[in-house]
Amino acid sequence: MKLSSLIQPEFILCNGKASSYDDAKEKLIALVESETGASASTIMDAVREREEIASTIVAPGIGFPHARTDSIGDFYVVVGAFPEGVPVDGQDVPLRFIVMYLLPEGASNLYLRCMSSMAKVLFPKGNLDRLVNATDAASLLGVIDSTGVMVKDEVTAADIMSKDVVSCNISSTLRDVADIMVKYNTSSVPVVDDDNKYIGMVSAHNLLKVGLPEYLLAMDSVDFLRSFEPFQDLLKQEQSMTAASVLDRDAPTFINHAPMIVVASKIVRDRLGNSAVIDDDGRLVGMVSGLDFVHKVVRA
Repeated sequence: MKLSSLIQPEFILCNGKASSYDDAKEKLIALVESETGASASTIMDAVREREEIASTIVAPGIGFPHARTDSIGDFYVVVGAFPEGVPVDGQDVPLRFIVMYLLPEGASNLYLRCMSSMAKVLFPKGNLDRLVNATDAASLLGVIDSTGVMVKDEVTAADIMSKDVVSCNISSTLRDVADIMVKYNTSSVPVVDDDNKYIGMVSAHNLLKVGLPEYLLAMDSVDFLRSFEPFQDLLKQEQSMTAASVLDRDAPTFINHAPMIVVASKIVRDRLGNSAVIDDDGRLVGMVSGLDFVHKVVRA
């Protein structure tokens, strides 16, 4: 399916001007109200409610506001190009291109596929400028068509995963790994080689095992050892031991084109935490967990 087929010309604003992000969103929502009769205030409330959970600015100059609301009966993609930029509090770069996704309650699949495809259109160098400078709806849709990007038939691991992943290598010390966990609030750190090929995973569980003697782990109860000071070995060795000594080479992974249902089922069935997502060449491309599904499906 062509991405442009999901965008009605009536829902495209070129050469837009706005004094703020909210002002820009209101102008886009006004297009929906004009064409469908849906309540602009109800849609705006839904968009704001979603933004209280997380920012909808996905990259410098690009916003993807979205919301579910029963005030609409279909999936709408509303596009706004703002050549002069829209100032946003806390952002150094003004917004120049906004794509708003509005969907009825209970729908998410098409939204995820469309958003993934739009990202592929926008992020290659030069495409953002071409879209922002389009003078009318037909020209903007022409730019989208010229990229050859299609909407996929299904949602995959690549659509759900977190792409901003911090990894380490096999020579990283346990202190380095622990620092990554604390700084990025993660319990798992993927280990890669110099070509970014995935080797295995170091988890907080792996680190804790270093600090607990084997005989303790074999005991049914350690209540009688309340005065025992754990983690001494870990603290002594955190700068000498490396990730290679504790990584799990058999940690579950997902291929990036695995269907969403396959990923979700395995996460639930095997009670997985963070898992690496790799491409066909074995390179690390992201991480996926149940929380990613909550962010991008349940709370989309």
